[in-house]
Amino acid sequence: MVAGIVTGRLAFVTGAGSGIGRAACQVLSREGATVIAADRNYDQAVETIKKHTSLAHGSNGIGDHSALELDVSDSKAVQNALEQTLKLYKKPPTIVINSAGITRDNWMLKLSEADYDSVLDVNLKGTFLVMQAFARAMTEAAVTSGSIVNISSIVGKYGNIGELLLQLAIIARPTLGSQRQTLNWMAHSFHSQ
Repeated sequence: MVAGIVTGRLAFVTGAGSGIGRAACQVLSREGATVIAADRNYDQAVETIKKHTSLAHGSNGIGDHSALELDVSDSKAVQNALEQTLKLYKKPPTIVINSAGITRDNWMLKLSEADYDSVLDVNLKGTFLVMQAFARAMTEAAVTSGSIVNISSIVGKYGNIGELLLQLAIIARPTLGSQRQTLNWMAHSFHSQ
């Protein structure tokens, strides 16, 4: 990352309790951003802020950073996270990293409908809900340098349950581009935590 490019910016990261989301928090804080770590597991989000970010200080051990419990598949929870962010920081984040994701790998004939639904709810619907809520907040605040990065598995590009995420990013790009905000899609390979 180019030194100073995110200095002073507010970043909201989903899936921040582990893996790539946690690493994104580390890099963003090291480079001078204030980080909001959001994860379904609140304790892991707090751990990310306390142990894995630069500038973690203050009486609560997390300085200007914050941790939120967030189920990205729940539109009310996403809206609540946005409202908490606006209340605490008085502005929307200009960086949003959509890193929340789950897998329920199994052969098609053995995959339960509940597992299929949970993958789509988190990986696709959750990405959409966070993108929509935070892009709307950026637009309403006339943010001209906002950036939303959606992270998915490389499986999404080459076929499996998650392949719709790429299409979601492609569809949303013209809308956000007209607001001078960027939308990026990044696919990673499987990793261990």
